[in-house]
Amino acid sequence: MLFEMEIEALRNQLDNIDGQMVMLLEKRFEITDEIGRLKKTYAQPIDQISREIQIKQNLMDKLEGYRHLNEILNIYELLFDMSKKSQKNV
Repeated sequence: MLFEMEIEALRNQLDNIDGQMVMLLEKRFEITDEIGRLKKTYAQPIDQISREIQIKQNLMDKLEGYRHLNEILNIYELLFDMSKKSQKNV
């Protein structure tokens, strides 16, 4: 019984975090879509590698010593790819 109670409490925490992440990701995609519209208006390329490098460097600086740095960087790589695909369709 103790296991079930402990795991349920942890899963509830994850559910709450997931809900927050969904809202933040939706907001992030709204902003990247707006950036895509600006790039289209001003005939700028979708790929902005220097910006991706800057974001990754900022993350590495902020997360230095964090156990899951590589996993977080991988998530951002996926976010970059999805954001660029979305920007191409705005």
